Formats: sequence, structure tokens, C-alpha cells
Amino acid sequence: MAESRVTPQGADDRITIEDIRALAGDIDEIDAAAIIATGGTRAELEEAYFYARGDGDLMDRNGRPLVGAVAEIYEILVEKEEEEEPGPMRSPP
Repeated sequence: MAESRVTPQGADDRITIEDIRALAGDIDEIDAAAIIATGGTRAELEEAYFYARGDGDLMDRNGRPLVGAVAEIYEILVEKEEEEEPGPMRSPP
């Protein structure tokens, strides 16, 4: 009797580090692992990335608020961006 293998729906659509780097560029392995650990799909990664870029307001108008893996991925991407941005310049007294 042949063994049948059942692949969970969407298993081929899970996020890989290549997917993350294709969208977000150079990202450290800790952040990439955190994104992969969300269990999100490529579509959820893309949605979170667009929100992080500031395009979320367009999606909100279509009734698609941040939830689940999208929200988790968004938080990781935003934290990454905030760490890379220099602090505000201070004027001398």
C-alpha cells in the first residue's frame, strides 16, 4: 500500500528568508527568524510590509485592519526600521 502524504493547505506558501529579503532587503537572522516563527504566509508578509511602508491606510479603507500574523510581522518590521533611523538632531543650547 502506497503511503499518501498530505500537505497542509498553504504549506508551500509559508514565508522563507528569501521572501523576507526580497521585500525588506537586508534583515538580520534574528528578525527573519521571528517573522518566520509567526507562521505567516507570503501574502501576509507582503501586507505587513505595505503597512510598514505607510500604505496601510489604503488597505484600511478596504476593511482590512492588521490582525494575526500580519500584525506580528508588521511590529517586527517597524521595530527594525526604528532601530535603523538615527535619533533627532539636537541643537546646541
